[in-house]
Amino acid sequence: MPSEADELVVIKRERKRQSEAIEIYEKGGRADLADKARYEEALIVSYLPAELSEAELIDLVGEAIAQTGASTIKDMGKVMGALMPRVAGRADNKLLSELVRGRLAG
Repeated sequence: MPSEADELVVIKRERKRQSEAIEIYEKGGRADLADKARYEEALIVSYLPAELSEAELIDLVGEAIAQTGASTIKDMGKVMGALMPRVAGRADNKLLSELVRGRLAG
């Protein structure tokens, strides 16, 4: 039986597909299909947990760095490993990675 985390992965993947479809349809001048994809994306989003704010992510990054004792960019994997279970499906992984990299590099 799939876990909640597995379900979130599938839902987020489908949201990404709809988002990409919207972009393609708009570039192709197909407003009708873009509108349909926007509607479907909105339905999908309603099943996702609320995303954490950037301020909340910054706090979690600080906690994870302190918890892991990370001090350089080489420790990024340890920090991300500590963060991923805490943000599961509630954060943009690209933003999270950028925040961690910024803290460890600076």
